Amino acid sequence: MSDYLKGAIWLLLCASLLQPGCAGVSQSVSTEGSKDTQDIHEAIFHYLIEKTKTAKFDEIYLGVDGKDPAPEFLARFEGQHPRVQPKSEGGVYMSPELFVDPESKEIPVAESTAPADGSPKSKKSQVRAIVFSLGKIRWHSDKKAEVSAAYDCGMLCAAQYTFVLRKKNNRWVISEARTEWIS
Repeated sequence: MSDYLKGAIWLLLCASLLQPGCAGVSQSVSTEGSKDTQDIHEAIFHYLIEKTKTAKFDEIYLGVDGKDPAPEFLARFEGQHPRVQPKSEGGVYMSPELFVDPESKEIPVAESTAPADGSPKSKKSQVRAIVFSLGKIRWHSDKKAEVSAAYDCGMLCAAQYTFVLRKKNNRWVISEARTEWIS
């Protein structure tokens, strides 16, 4: 991987500190209310949690479309260990505005304000954390959808995926998970 690409990815991750929610202002989104939307988001978050569980994070933070998920949505993760919390409680996080555009594959470049070690930490406890973020759902039909999602767990510990989900037997399942980039 070229130094330019590595630098661009790092700047992309760090720029998320400039997004709403970083200054202690919590914004909540109801995950657009529909059961299908919430089920899609839940399927992706569970996939990402499972994919990264070997790293043994102390805290997990979730964001949807640059905002905190509603408390009712977070309740779906009650009993999860480590505890799942809204992204505004965490440190560095990805913002959907910074996702690589799946069609053009362009990587936005932004100014870095990340901590020296680059690792996201809980605002309160300073323990090792991971932040999962989802972009907007792109509906192909009432039984097929596509979503960009990312995780950020520090310098050289981040990735973005594009998920294709299909509704089968009244349940949303991931039929494809494409890695857009990883560091």
